[in-house]
Amino acid sequence: MNASAAPSTEYLASDPLEDSRAFRSALGQYGTGVAVITTLSGGQPVGMTVNSFAAVSLDPPLILWSVQNTSGRAAAFTSAQHFAVNVLSTGQVEVSRIVASPAAGTAPFDRIEWTGGLGGAPLIDGAVARFECRTHDVLPGGDHRILLGRVERCSVRDGGPLLFVQGGYATAEPFPAAAAGEAPAAAPADASIGSDRAQFAQLLTTASHRLSRGFDEHRSRFGLSVAGNRVLKRLSAGPLTVEDLVVSAFLGPRAVEDALSQLIEADLVAADGPLYRQTPAGRAVRQQVAEDARRFNEAALAGLPEADVAAAQRVLSALAHD
Repeated sequence: MNASAAPSTEYLASDPLEDSRAFRSALGQYGTGVAVITTLSGGQPVGMTVNSFAAVSLDPPLILWSVQNTSGRAAAFTSAQHFAVNVLSTGQVEVSRIVASPAAGTAPFDRIEWTGGLGGAPLIDGAVARFECRTHDVLPGGDHRILLGRVERCSVRDGGPLLFVQGGYATAEPFPAAAAGEAPAAAPADASIGSDRAQFAQLLTTASHRLSRGFDEHRSRFGLSVAGNRVLKRLSAGPLTVEDLVVSAFLGPRAVEDALSQLIEADLVAADGPLYRQTPAGRAVRQQVAEDARRFNEAALAGLPEADVAAAQRVLSALAHD
């Protein structure tokens, strides 16, 4: 594409000062890890779930993260001499939610396993990485404070990291060769059943990427974002609160709130106090999306033997409920 070419009409530009929701949505396209920052304040453990953790320097070893000025837990961290960064694993979505709860104080630490680290900052069991830091500096950053930490000790264990992207939790998978346009390597003539099993996860990931890309075209026809589609689907079962949707849709609170705002503007969802429900228009759109999904599935499976499809469904059901 040359420099004089017109910008793609697929992009929607906005002023972040006038449309903070669009700004958050754009930021949400950049996937991050999920970390719980902990410290000891007044002899009590305090924690926050964040995705602003980032490396700064190797020499000296510095990291940073940020906390909103209006957070009730901000003072505990900006005045702390030590804090710890606990990078959560794929199995710790519930830990993330427990600590992120608006009502969280010391109570979350009665519900999760942890031990005291340097300066008493809690180190969460099961985290894939833990950084024990001395506060190096606290800097102004608009409506946030930026905390620089000097890492005095770090530890790591095997496991996959929990990710956060497009407003929801995710897991990391190796990028499938087929999705990159590479031809899959030919299996050796003496390939064993063990090697076939070893390739199963990669094949599953490749199929998932391919099917997701294909169905995104159907979903986008209705003007629904990924988060909006999830929220509208969950509301098919009946009215729910934001907290209910955070849990059932595997989305962050802001992603749920933004999705609800968009759905309300489109007259697909209505609010009844703290509860949100589908409108008649919302039910109609959801039924159309579900019908599109049914046809999409039928087309994707066309030509495959019924016995093979049934066997695949049994395997996937077993994995989904493991």
